[in-house]
Amino acid sequence: MEKRLESSQNLFYRHEQKPYIVGICGGSASGKTFLLNQLMSQLPGEKLSLLSQDNYYKKLEDQMKDEEGLTF
Repeated sequence: MEKRLESSQNLFYRHEQKPYIVGICGGSASGKTFLLNQLMSQLPGEKLSLLSQDNYYKKLEDQMKDEEGLTF
């Protein structure tokens, strides 16, 4: 895998004028965050933007509840 990331890095440098959008999706605990961290460690940080939805939901205790105590 390390050799493949090196060639991806070279490709990134050759085409740095062209922006890319990469979406990573998959089921819970499928390795999305791990893959993202590996990619980010191999590419120059000043050229990356990350839009993560890992922190999208509020903690259960911080969510609003209705009169029956159910979260909404």
